[in-house]
Amino acid sequence: MNKKLEDFFNMAPAADSEIVESEQEEVNTEIVVPDIDEKSEEVDKVDEALPQVTGLDDDAQMNELIKLAIESHKNLSELGMQVEAAFAGKIFSAASDVLKHAMDAQQYKIDKKLRTVDLQIKKQRLDLQQSVVSGKTNPIQATATAIDRNELMKQLKDNSKNTPDSNK
Repeated sequence: MNKKLEDFFNMAPAADSEIVESEQEEVNTEIVVPDIDEKSEEVDKVDEALPQVTGLDDDAQMNELIKLAIESHKNLSELGMQVEAAFAGKIFSAASDVLKHAMDAQQYKIDKKLRTVDLQIKKQRLDLQQSVVSGKTNPIQATATAIDRNELMKQLKDNSKNTPDSNK
């Protein structure tokens, strides 16, 4: 016990030999934090494929917020392991709220990227429609071949035989 607490409560000093070995058991405090960067890698691939939109990029601020929230979650979880059970509940609740904020920030970032991609696609479609209407370019032309089902199945079968890594 703390020396000041012993003096305040007029208690006899506690000897170190009184502490029982079973009370000092190690508690597994490993915290499992979901890897939210794993999913954002797929969204980053989409970003690289399409031209970048300027003026909308605040990813650095969001990444900083996410890292700060995850670090705070770890710190609060460690603190929750070190306090009495009566108080640990509120600390763990606060830790889960902080982690929820990190997940919300990541979700906002992903949603923003998806909206940007959607707007880019709509702009490209509108530009194409306007150029066709104004006569600057011809509409996209393609050729198609009518084929019956049996012929298609035969071609697919022939293609699968020709590939060395076919699943049979």
